[in-house]
Amino acid sequence: MSEPKKRSSLTRQTKKEMEKHGMSAGEMVMELGRTREMAKVFTVETPILRINTFHSGSLAGLVASLPALVALRESFPGARITCFARASHVGLLEHFRACDEANVRPAGGVAAQAALMARLHASEPDLAISFSQGANAMLLLWSTRAPKRAGFVPSHFEAFLTHRIPKRGMLSPLLALELVETVGAQPRGGRAREWLDVPQMLFDSLRAQLPFDFEEFVLVPFDTALKSSGERAEWVRAVIELRQSWPIVVAGGRAGDWSQALEASANHPIFHQNTSDALTFLALVRAARAVVGPANGVTDLARFDGKTTMRVLPADAHREALRTLGL
Repeated sequence: MSEPKKRSSLTRQTKKEMEKHGMSAGEMVMELGRTREMAKVFTVETPILRINTFHSGSLAGLVASLPALVALRESFPGARITCFARASHVGLLEHFRACDEANVRPAGGVAAQAALMARLHASEPDLAISFSQGANAMLLLWSTRAPKRAGFVPSHFEAFLTHRIPKRGMLSPLLALELVETVGAQPRGGRAREWLDVPQMLFDSLRAQLPFDFEEFVLVPFDTALKSSGERAEWVRAVIELRQSWPIVVAGGRAGDWSQALEASANHPIFHQNTSDALTFLALVRAARAVVGPANGVTDLARFDGKTTMRVLPADAHREALRTLGL
């Protein structure tokens, strides 16, 4: 019984094509081998068309992540970027052109996240990034089932990540950029603040509320983290000295936290803008002559936006701030 013929590694069509170019049988086999090796090396990745990003609850953390969103937009121009953040930050993201859609991250535990987790699972994104190391953000990241999931370690459920970098302490713009670089983004050095717009109607609303003109007042963000009496006294002292020369807008906090201490201080008027909305903070920053206050999300936003910004604490730093303003 004769042995079965071995199947040729070349198809008849392939042989005909190669014979047209004067190739021998040996050359044909070698060429086929090279073609197969090239197919192993050059693989085509699935294009990234849908990106989900999850942001921390702090305004400082959100501000630090904005340059990374620009890097994602410039690196994946055809992708739809959907951002998830706390309710008071959504307005700012809606007016940040690197973000296509902004949604609220629910407050509360796992039960409060269930509906959003189901929606994320159905959306089938190609890439998910968490700028927060919190448990809720990591659960939302995991629920996307995205092929690429990037975040910081150490964190809750870090096993859910396919791309990770270490981080301790506050998020910085450089760390956020390093994170998106792990998934293929290439920062181009553009100014992220140029992607951020404030609607004219918000400026008009502020003009109607404020008892003085834009560019005339100094914005002083109140920081609820000023727990000690010494820190609060330092903050009040800075406001009193500023008020001798400029009208003051105090942003955030409750009027009761500082109003009694300032009652004896007359001179220029003082106005309290009781808000936690990030977009309103940005409008106040752009309307102000300068921003003077403790290191917090509002002063970080002001520095990001290129506004003259001076920090009040530690002690006596407000005097340097006053000298910078020419007082």
